[in-house]
Amino acid sequence: MKPWNWKFFLFACIFLPNWAVSQFNPAGEEWVYKVSKDGNEAAEITFQTDKQLQNLNNTKCYKITTQARITAFLGVVNVNNKITSWVENQRFKAQKVHIYYDDGKSKNNYIVECKPQQKQIEAYSLEKPNDKRLFPWFADCEDAWSVFFQIRQKDFSKLKPNETFSYCLIADENGSKEIVFRYLGKKEMSLGNKTQDCYILSWVLPAIDEVETNSIRIAITADKNQMPAKMYVKTKKGFFLGELKSFNKK
Repeated sequence: MKPWNWKFFLFACIFLPNWAVSQFNPAGEEWVYKVSKDGNEAAEITFQTDKQLQNLNNTKCYKITTQARITAFLGVVNVNNKITSWVENQRFKAQKVHIYYDDGKSKNNYIVECKPQQKQIEAYSLEKPNDKRLFPWFADCEDAWSVFFQIRQKDFSKLKPNETFSYCLIADENGSKEIVFRYLGKKEMSLGNKTQDCYILSWVLPAIDEVETNSIRIAITADKNQMPAKMYVKTKKGFFLGELKSFNKK
């Protein structure tokens, strides 16, 4: 199996088959992550969900805005990064994504839109809307957002240590991949200036290009919010740590 590209993996993390209790409602949430590389701050990423549902192509959706600030430590300055996602309110699958990136030298401004009736996903630049890339749409597969929200609803009390669980993830124009996690148990973790019980996961599959796959650890808060609070990744480019800096619901 060909390893995933590490850039796609990091993108998917910006955005990380039991699902959907109907009471789950992320409206009005804001969560902020701090990303460091080898102990130095590298980025800060803010996610915010609108309070009100929006209607997109007759589908009720949560609108999620993602903004990233990347420090000069990574050699990138004057970056304006914004991603807007519309996620349907039942299985939390992304229906449309608008990605804008400008580092002062180059600019990307493009749309990824799901077309379930045509069983495909369209990706195109707003500058060249007729030049489209097509991806297959799988009704029984997830995307990065739906996996994120499903993990927040998973009943970890039903899992035993070392037990695995998986999702079918829409990956690229070549199709889907199975993403497999291993539950390692519950552990008290240091989160900011406090400690908190967390569910610990490791990444099993797929292998990721330039990443030591067995080094990946994800800590999920063992509370009603079940927020991914920490993520450790060792890559050929260094050691990355993502930490939940703040979480609130308006």
